[in-house]
Amino acid sequence: MSASAPLHRSPSGLRLASAQELLAAFRVDAQEFLRLFIAGLQTQPTREDTLQSLGNAAEALRGIRIGADFLRLQDVSALCRRGEQDLLRQLPLIASGAALQWGELQAVIDGLRDRLMLNQGEQAAAVAAPLPPPSPYSVETQTSSETQPEPEPEPEIAPSSQPPPLAGEAFSSMSLSVQTATVGPWVVALPLEAVSTASESAMPWWRGPDGQLLLLHDDMALPALDLAACWNVPNPRHTAGGAAMLLQSGPEGTHFAVRVQALGRQQDLLFWPVPPAVQSACGVRAAAWEGAPWQPQAGQAVLLLDLPWLAERLRTGEGA
Repeated sequence: MSASAPLHRSPSGLRLASAQELLAAFRVDAQEFLRLFIAGLQTQPTREDTLQSLGNAAEALRGIRIGADFLRLQDVSALCRRGEQDLLRQLPLIASGAALQWGELQAVIDGLRDRLMLNQGEQAAAVAAPLPPPSPYSVETQTSSETQPEPEPEPEIAPSSQPPPLAGEAFSSMSLSVQTATVGPWVVALPLEAVSTASESAMPWWRGPDGQLLLLHDDMALPALDLAACWNVPNPRHTAGGAAMLLQSGPEGTHFAVRVQALGRQQDLLFWPVPPAVQSACGVRAAAWEGAPWQPQAGQAVLLLDLPWLAERLRTGEGA
């Protein structure tokens, strides 16, 4: 019984594809993703449907960016990042009822259309370029190679690292472990390192003589901030007994509580910063998109709260 010869895996089609073929495939996919991106920006019948549609648009734009990063098309990737940043900037405003602002997004759409057509022209020029003249040694080399055994296919080598970051990026993301909660139609989050306790158990709430909202915790009356009141949520429905996150404003700061309508999960999310105007107006530092890319209907925006903003609202009595 003879031993069988070892089997060799045939090289993948991606490995054998030329640069022109990769670029042509990317252009076809990118044009379809661009169509989905534009469709996702259209206004929907309800606010929830609009937010879901914007999530679909963000995933379509991300699809273009992944392909552009792979092919080192830095101008296309930079346009996608501009669009993603603008969508994240607008999500909190749209969730509050504002209309989509098209200025930056239209510039991204026009830029992508121009770049995809330019890449098509570059591809055509490369294909139409004349081939170099054959080498005088090519016939001899070909004849001698016919007598040599066929070499075994080279093993596929996995990439050792991700592509280097693009230079000149206008913004950066941050990955945080957070505690999430619900306030009105929004999902909010605070860094786990700032939350000493998160509880939905029955806790006494009352108003002090000066009208300050107080929470009894470990035999201590902690000043509390009602986030629903800060954001003017109409008829907020809190869980029975109330839900709260106990915070500390800095290493030497005082402890206080933030009242929310319900607690969510503890999880790791990737956040993108929002403009300073949004932070100063409603205390949102950054935004993330929660949900699997292949299940956009289940996704939602998560707003990272600014701890100094909360402490300042507590100090001034706004939302107490």
